[in-house]
Amino acid sequence: MTNISLKATGVVKRFGGLVALDKVNLEVHNEEVLGLIGPNGSGKTTFFNILTGIYSTTDGKMEFRGKDITGMPPQAVFKSGISRTFQRARLCLELSVFDNVAIGDHPQLNQGLWFNIINRKAFRHEYGSCHDRVAELINQFAPHLSSKLNEPVGNFPMIDRRRIEVCRALLGNPKLLLLDEPSAGMTEEETRQLMDEVIDIRKKRGDLSVVIVEHEMGIISRITDRCVVLNFGKKICEGTYEDISQNSEVQKAYLGDDL
Repeated sequence: MTNISLKATGVVKRFGGLVALDKVNLEVHNEEVLGLIGPNGSGKTTFFNILTGIYSTTDGKMEFRGKDITGMPPQAVFKSGISRTFQRARLCLELSVFDNVAIGDHPQLNQGLWFNIINRKAFRHEYGSCHDRVAELINQFAPHLSSKLNEPVGNFPMIDRRRIEVCRALLGNPKLLLLDEPSAGMTEEETRQLMDEVIDIRKKRGDLSVVIVEHEMGIISRITDRCVVLNFGKKICEGTYEDISQNSEVQKAYLGDDL
């Protein structure tokens, strides 16, 4: 069995005359943590958006676990085993912790009018099953929130909101988790705690790969197995953090000449 979870080949994305991604080749191995780094505007989030079906590719191919997912809509990408968080929090602050996490299972739930209005017994069974899975996940990832499933998310600090977002992304049991700047809005210590929790649950789940977009190099150096560096939509370097941090092109483009 191949060790490659995700393979992007010659991925191009143009917005009119702007080339946001220029023939990017990228691989994510099974059970690894890959850092995707580069300056603002280098194409990192665009890559996530193409991978998850928000944008279509101009050219190139995306394969996940040997299956061509190029051009799939977001729902199909999710069902294939890819989930993500966003740089800006996308939580419904008035809704409860349970409601916000359960949204992550929305594509799997029965949306039919008959099921939800008339077939109440089946609805209660599905709701109960979903509630149990949310409670179990919260207990694994953030045990201190287990007794607060019915409290509005707006009552919690940013680190807990980030935890809730990660749990929402994990609820569908993905095989590839994409984290888009998870440190945004948090202190250095809060970010360290969250990343420790992400790495811990990745180990517990076993068959999970993680790709993280992040500007905080302390996070990248501590938790990643390997890094890919983008600049102006092109891949300019890849390797361990130690390798890429010594690359003169990377230093000039992003990390600074005095690194």
